[in-house]
Amino acid sequence: MTKDSDFRNNISQEESLKILKLRTKEISIPVSEIDSNIERLNCLNFNIQNTGYVISIKNVHGVISSFKMTKIPDIPDFILGITDYRGKILAIFDFHLFLGYSNTKIDSDSRLILVSHNNTECGILVNKVYNVYSIPLKDLEKNISTVEENISKYLNGMLRINKRLFALIDIPKVFESEKIKQLKDLSYV
Repeated sequence: MTKDSDFRNNISQEESLKILKLRTKEISIPVSEIDSNIERLNCLNFNIQNTGYVISIKNVHGVISSFKMTKIPDIPDFILGITDYRGKILAIFDFHLFLGYSNTKIDSDSRLILVSHNNTECGILVNKVYNVYSIPLKDLEKNISTVEENISKYLNGMLRINKRLFALIDIPKVFESEKIKQLKDLSYV
């Protein structure tokens, strides 16, 4: 195992809880500021290789900052290996490689976003997780004709957050893709 594969933070559970409470307070939107008549998408935004993505939190079950990865032979390159999380064995999925780009670099900011669809769960490796946002659905840009087809078929559109554009990943489309169906048949995912 390389030191990049193990992200053990040297902070106590109490310190971690304190940081989490502070971040929650910083990014929370007061209920009085949310117009309840507008349909909203609650999403988590993150970075993979300097590309911004968002994912609906309805598919997210957690974010892991510390994990050990075990490589498995003879699997597609976008499955980097597996990890044991609370007694569950999860595939570690490199979304960037899945799309045909270079592999995601692992560093101290790297995280696994736990996602699921139809009782299938895995961890998506990302470079950095930012915040959870509640975005009005009217702000979703469905026209993604400028995005390459190998990417656009896994997206629901684009969202602008703080003047930056993020691609909205459609987890059901990813999990129902031929690449993932083949893995399910082989019992990797």
